[in-house]
Amino acid sequence: MNQLPLNYSVIIVDDNVDVCKNLQSYIEKNRSDYHVLKTCNSFHCALESVEALAPDLVLLNINLGSKFSFELLNEIKQTAFELIFITDIKEHALTALKYNAIDYLLKPICNEELNTALNKAKEKIFSKKETKAYDSIKYDLVRSEKGQNKIVIPEANGYEFVYVSNVIRCEGWSKYTKVFLLNGNLITSSFNLGHYRKLLAGEHFFHCHKSHLINTKHIQRYINSGTVYMRDGSIIPVSRRKKEEFVNHVIKKNFFFTKMINKE
Repeated sequence: MNQLPLNYSVIIVDDNVDVCKNLQSYIEKNRSDYHVLKTCNSFHCALESVEALAPDLVLLNINLGSKFSFELLNEIKQTAFELIFITDIKEHALTALKYNAIDYLLKPICNEELNTALNKAKEKIFSKKETKAYDSIKYDLVRSEKGQNKIVIPEANGYEFVYVSNVIRCEGWSKYTKVFLLNGNLITSSFNLGHYRKLLAGEHFFHCHKSHLINTKHIQRYINSGTVYMRDGSIIPVSRRKKEEFVNHVIKKNFFFTKMINKE
């Protein structure tokens, strides 16, 4: 399976030729995770290059000759790139923040600060590309030829296509989610539990605790104190505020309570 790119494109824009050369030299020598598409020293070059080349990141000086780069950003049609401002004027910092810039570097540029800004940009770019890649292979439920539902689970080395019926439970773990399967396998996903709670809505899953999402088809036992025993042997708590909802929507709805009540 194709992996997300580990090398991101950047355009450097500064009306000072030496600044462009120094930034390009630093990136080429020290940052193999970036490649410089182009350097621009004018407003027109920047406008044309950013729209044509669609970089992941733009290093942009606020002053571009007689114009400000804010005018450039307002004219660019494609604004999917991340942005790092570079300038020697502190007063523009607040305006720069309105454009959701990753960072604001003052000249003379410190390599350590530049490196930190590039790291922050890389994290954000990667996250966006990961989401885009996930969307492209069907972000929502995928229907198989048998009519069973599948979900796509992103993990460290690619994506797992899993039948919903084979998911026993999901457990939130920091910013990640552990997905426990019927065959005993465990998948650690880079998406949080909230993502799976929305994805599996209407698929017999119940959010019984802030850290747990369970497949009600794989429940083996429930203890009134608020404990669920799952098919894989795991013991899952039901939070106090969820107990009544669990009884009404999982137990009474799925078993014989409703029929008995109606008969009476």
